[in-house]
Amino acid sequence: MTEYASAIEFSILSPQEVTQGEEFDVTIIAQTAELYDVKIFVTNEIGQYGRANIASEIYSEGVWEDPWNYLIGVFPQNYIFKNRVLEFSGQTEICARLRISGQNSTTYAHECNSINVILSGNQNNPNNNEEEEGEETEDDDENPTQNNVVNNSVNSINSNLVPNLIEISNNQKPTKITLASSSKKQSEESVELTKSYKTRIGVIYFFVGLCVLIVVLMALRKL
Repeated sequence: MTEYASAIEFSILSPQEVTQGEEFDVTIIAQTAELYDVKIFVTNEIGQYGRANIASEIYSEGVWEDPWNYLIGVFPQNYIFKNRVLEFSGQTEICARLRISGQNSTTYAHECNSINVILSGNQNNPNNNEEEEGEETEDDDENPTQNNVVNNSVNSINSNLVPNLIEISNNQKPTKITLASSSKKQSEESVELTKSYKTRIGVIYFFVGLCVLIVVLMALRKL
């Protein structure tokens, strides 16, 4: 049977909230010149301090170790210890135990603080990207009838007006102007676009664009 010793009084400084998997510091405060073995651990259930309830690791001499085992003779030379919680989240306790080094007894001093373990942002929302992609797909498919009406209207305008535009353009080719050349050269023909022709072409394109816009607006209004 283990016993809580009152030979040394100490306290621990620890954060109130930590993130699962991220390291954090725990500081032991005590007035003593004796060497003590140290054990620091986070439990997965308040009030349960068995080995099966340990949910953390402690960093010592370059490696992460099982905190159930004491770090021999490290206090008070070392009083700040790195820890991290593994595979647990929620409200629980972080505890520290001190025993006189070299005695290997079951008598120790025991102190605990409350601590809240939270998940990291990625762990909280593992499906964020999938949900965003799903929302985009739903937006695209939200009103297929509207998309079809608009597409059909535009295609109809293109099929009806574009051939007419080509026909009108062919019928309104600019007239040829014959210019007299010098007696030493043969006559040459040159074609100039008249202002009237350019105006007609511009009016035709503007009319086509206006029709497309009107049809699209009418189709959207009917939905």
